[in-house]
Amino acid sequence: MNRGRILSVLAIAFIFLVPILSGSVHLNPVRPALTTDASMDPGNGEEIDMRPGELLHKFTIGEQGNLEWVGTADPLLSGEFGNATDFFQQKTMTYLPSNTTSNTNVSVSTGPGWEGYRVDARVSELTENRTWVQNWDFSSSPSPSDWSGGTSNIGSYSTPISSYNASGHGTGNGAFDFEIDSGSGSAPFYYDQGDRAYVTQTMNIPRGNVIWAAFRTDYWGDTGDDDNNHYGMTGSFAIYLNIEGSQIWQKVFTDIAEEETWYDSGLTYVSPTVFNLPSDQNVNVEIGLWSKASVGYDPEIAPRAKVDNFELYVKTRASPSDVNLAMDGISVSSDPGYGSGSVTEVADSPWTESPVMLNFSWNPTPINPDPNRKIIVEFDVETNMFARHLDVPTVYEISPTSYGQKYLVQNGTQVNYTTYFYATIPTGYVNRYYFNQTIPANRDVFFVARPLAPSTNLTSGWTGGDVGNGYLNVSAYDVATEAGRYGYWRIRSSAPNMIQSLEIYDPNDSTWKQTTDLRAGNSTRVRAFVGPAFQDSVVNITVYDPDGVKKYSVNATADGSGYATSPYFNLAGANASAGNWMVQASTSDLEANGEWQNTGFFRRPFTVTHSSELAITYPDDAVGTGITNVTYGNLLLVIVEASDTDSSILVPGGDLEYSWYDGTGLFDDSGN
Repeated sequence: MNRGRILSVLAIAFIFLVPILSGSVHLNPVRPALTTDASMDPGNGEEIDMRPGELLHKFTIGEQGNLEWVGTADPLLSGEFGNATDFFQQKTMTYLPSNTTSNTNVSVSTGPGWEGYRVDARVSELTENRTWVQNWDFSSSPSPSDWSGGTSNIGSYSTPISSYNASGHGTGNGAFDFEIDSGSGSAPFYYDQGDRAYVTQTMNIPRGNVIWAAFRTDYWGDTGDDDNNHYGMTGSFAIYLNIEGSQIWQKVFTDIAEEETWYDSGLTYVSPTVFNLPSDQNVNVEIGLWSKASVGYDPEIAPRAKVDNFELYVKTRASPSDVNLAMDGISVSSDPGYGSGSVTEVADSPWTESPVMLNFSWNPTPINPDPNRKIIVEFDVETNMFARHLDVPTVYEISPTSYGQKYLVQNGTQVNYTTYFYATIPTGYVNRYYFNQTIPANRDVFFVARPLAPSTNLTSGWTGGDVGNGYLNVSAYDVATEAGRYGYWRIRSSAPNMIQSLEIYDPNDSTWKQTTDLRAGNSTRVRAFVGPAFQDSVVNITVYDPDGVKKYSVNATADGSGYATSPYFNLAGANASAGNWMVQASTSDLEANGEWQNTGFFRRPFTVTHSSELAITYPDDAVGTGITNVTYGNLLLVIVEASDTDSSILVPGGDLEYSWYDGTGLFDDSGN
């Protein structure tokens, strides 16, 4: 019996599986990084020549686009800071009677590219060496403010006489004149032991303890009986000096070579123990003629002496205010007591020249000193120079000129950055050395390592680095030995992915979707959301077909609302094959902020579905009708052809199910 069976055609489901491949693609440069020609190793041992202004980026690719993005962003800018201590001894300044003073300088080195911005100076061992004797040259008659003549008459045989002689050292050149006159009416002429004729002065020395002292004076001696030239310079008499009641010096007549001749004592040392400064700042001096023994002379010896140009130099501790000491015009403050003080100078403009010159100046007190004699000021100074090196770019590898940060980002995840701060510390500044980096506000630093232990994360010694801080401060002196502070400090951080979402427009219902199924022939577009903060960022949007072929690529600029939207593009059936597609977006904040500190990378799959139809090609009589007559018991061969009506091609590889009176089954796929 013949039975006609109408063949019913079922829908075909197509499944496309995309195996993942890996490899590297090197993009064109997008941001200047090098200043000289160089070669780079992308990680595979190959050296790639790089010209100034080029960057190297690396993509790990799959069959459809890239799985991760590795590249180089702009460097972080850092400042490194340190302070160096230098000690300078016996700095000397003078005052001359011409009313001029000399100053002194100290020079403090910083380092190439470094600038000083503050210096603390500690002055110690400050001394002033000067004479305080008023009317030292006896150019005028004694007055209550300077000298007064005096005598000490011990016995009854002789009488000491002290007087001012306006021409004692020549016409118009004053001196003090001393005599001891015997009262005997006839020979022998007796003199009392201990008689003195002198001139004295008590001077005020408003300074600290005496470090060194010395005096000098001109002196002259004479004896009587010149007509017979009997005595010459002899006898038990002496020119003497007492300071604070202590005899300091004497010149006995027998030690004076010629009578009536002026001699210079020369600078003669005085023990500082004679003085009691600063508890007693009044110092008394007494100089004159002294009878050393009770003796009679025949004929009369008539001893006489003169002194002129008496100076007592004392080197005392002085306070900075005593000498108006200043550093670069800033007064040095005085410590309690004498001999030390301090000053701090903050530069109006940083000191960019190395070494930094610090000028110490002074003036005597009063400005026109009396006596107007040479003054010497000496001091030691310890300087603590604070210096910095600003705008130092980080490097992305162990090379001093490889400026930048290395970033790594995968689909929609946070971006990880690695960079190195290269610490080159000038001599002397390693002791309190630290560095500070400016980081984006959204950056989170999670790893800081020392140059000698780059794999060990420090648990202390650094502050900041959290989201919102905007800075990272690393106290190198706190966590590394001095030798361990030099070199490359490794810093790792993360930041959010710039691209927060990636959406595809579905024209079938006029909505934006994260996943969508588009029909062949649809016109669609893609938008990436980076947020208003990254307005003007340029987002590269690239579309890949199921075979991994790049089908569409465009750069879109983020608007004020933070969306970067591509133009419409058409998925024409003739060249937009059915299956799983991929859209990929990548961006940075270079155009938005002027430098690359943020990165975005996002991928999103979507599908494209084509219309298809089935046509029976065998049995022949079923072509076009779908109906054939089959004799019961005979075998029936049915051949069905599936074609994509959008691209006008046959579609192999599908599953076609049939339904028969005794159940269901699948057609075999002939592969064509």
